[in-house]
Amino acid sequence: MTRDLHEEGDGLWTSVYEAPGAAAPIAFGDVGVHGDGSDLAIVTYGNGYYLSRQAEKLLAADGVKARVIDLRWLGPVDEDKLVAAVGDAKRVLIVDECRITGSQSEALMATFVERTPDKKLARIAADDSFIPLGKAATLTLPSRDSIVAAAKELLA
Repeated sequence: MTRDLHEEGDGLWTSVYEAPGAAAPIAFGDVGVHGDGSDLAIVTYGNGYYLSRQAEKLLAADGVKARVIDLRWLGPVDEDKLVAAVGDAKRVLIVDECRITGSQSEALMATFVERTPDKKLARIAADDSFIPLGKAATLTLPSRDSIVAAAKELLA
């Protein structure tokens, strides 16, 4: 339902589906990588990927070279592919729409602490709260602007 990524009419987010069997399959455990920056790797999934791509553009305007990694699969996570996707990025920001307590981001933080001790890490996740209704539903979730703010703090 959303075709635009940065501004109305840019058409950079979604496209018309390819015919069945025509698209390249996504193998179980594969991760997607957008960009190749080494200042920051943003690891995310779902709507966090959409918001992180928007944040990446704003960070690039400030000279930050980032990459955005789309997990695509939440379990099991192929840790080897994930660590390889982060590559030489000096910092890792995990963006998770689930509540901060008991979320996927906890396991991801543990993975990066254990497997990449040389990297500076941070995460942003939804507040521990009830799920509000209507437009208030987004108040507890990460946003493009909160991702930018967390990235800048990690880069400081």
